[in-house]
Amino acid sequence: MELSAKEWRKIWEQLYNDGHSNLAGRIAHDLGHVWNSDNWDQRVSLDFDLEDCRLVQDAAVRAGISASW
Repeated sequence: MELSAKEWRKIWEQLYNDGHSNLAGRIAHDLGHVWNSDNWDQRVSLDFDLEDCRLVQDAAVRAGISASW
């Protein structure tokens, strides 16, 4: 999945608040250097297994992010 750093931050927050701390932690680990550089428009691609992909997609929808998966 390729989204902007800002979109990933919204998904991270949704997952974290929903109690999916392991998945949120993985996203934070992979994107921490981008978030710390304040480059919120940078596009970042992350891969997930099928179960995690569904959780990420659901979190994106609830965070108001529309993307074609």
